[in-house]
Amino acid sequence: MAGMALVAVFVIAMLMRLFPAQYGFYLNEFDPYYDYKAANFIVAAFDQSWNAGQGGLPGLMHYFSWIDYTTWFPEGRAVAATSQDGLQFAGALSYLFFRNVFGLQYSLYNYLVLFPVFVGALTSIVFYFLVKRIAGEAGGLFAALMIAVSPPLIERGNLGWFKSEPLCIFLFAIAAYLFLTLLDSPMSNKQRIFRALFAGLLSGYANTAWGGGEYFT
Repeated sequence: MAGMALVAVFVIAMLMRLFPAQYGFYLNEFDPYYDYKAANFIVAAFDQSWNAGQGGLPGLMHYFSWIDYTTWFPEGRAVAATSQDGLQFAGALSYLFFRNVFGLQYSLYNYLVLFPVFVGALTSIVFYFLVKRIAGEAGGLFAALMIAVSPPLIERGNLGWFKSEPLCIFLFAIAAYLFLTLLDSPMSNKQRIFRALFAGLLSGYANTAWGGGEYFT
């Protein structure tokens, strides 16, 4: 029964975030276009390095020395030092993964338009497991539904909103769940250390993608 309810919540979350599609399939607002540009740079650098037989890593590292003269002239903008790197890498690397491993046929642009929709819907599922540990199964289902239909989360996480909030809330929710499992679950010290480190890494990565992440931390 809970599984069917979660499927329904996931579908509701998707539909609510897909609602702007009736007006067009575009990136939403201004910042997502810059983040798309940076993600596109990462993908293009990876492909160029890979096709040259060097592997993808040198191409990814090129991002950290990239000076963008098209957004600030004549000095240029040091992108890695002045951007939400975690978001751009999350979009680019997940796209490369689905394209190269599963044969995804979407363009990067179309993929990033849909990125916040899927992440937001998955966040509602994560909150089910998080709140279930605190308030039981009924509380978890209620929390998942609230996340699915929350107007502020939908407004800043709908179709085309390739910005920080959807990704970071998703990562912090997972980190919070892992942290809670340390407190009330019987496990070995190695398991506790692994979960604690993983939770910390997720929180740290989220902070590279959103300045507001420091409040969660």
